[in-house]
Amino acid sequence: MRGKRPRPPRVPEDPSSPKLAYGKALTRLARREMSPAEVRKGLQRDGFEEAAVQGALSRLQEQRYRDDARLGERFARSRLEGRGLGRHRVRQALVQKGLSRGIIESSLRTALGEVSEADAIDRLARRYWRQKAGQPPERRLKGL
Repeated sequence: MRGKRPRPPRVPEDPSSPKLAYGKALTRLARREMSPAEVRKGLQRDGFEEAAVQGALSRLQEQRYRDDARLGERFARSRLEGRGLGRHRVRQALVQKGLSRGIIESSLRTALGEVSEADAIDRLARRYWRQKAGQPPERRLKGL
């Protein structure tokens, strides 16, 4: 089975243009919310110069299209509630997204105030127990 080859990114007409970088950044943010580090990395991968990237990020911040606190809270809540991850795994994921320590900690506090970590872990354990129903209980307990 042949896989698709990744399409090479289009080289921008003017890699020094903050306006073009801003448009590309808006396109990325329309698909999903991203941290500044993720937007920066994508624009650099697309071939934009650092000055254009910085101009686009500044404009996004001014127009409130980029809100790190909102991103951190939403991400932490979805990982705690939906995936059953603990606070340490969520913290690690937020660090990888390039958010600041203060935003990470406030996002976790907010998310933990809305989502019970114990309930999320309990749901995850129950799902694991159902998925491993064919195994003897002693073996299933070792996997928890």
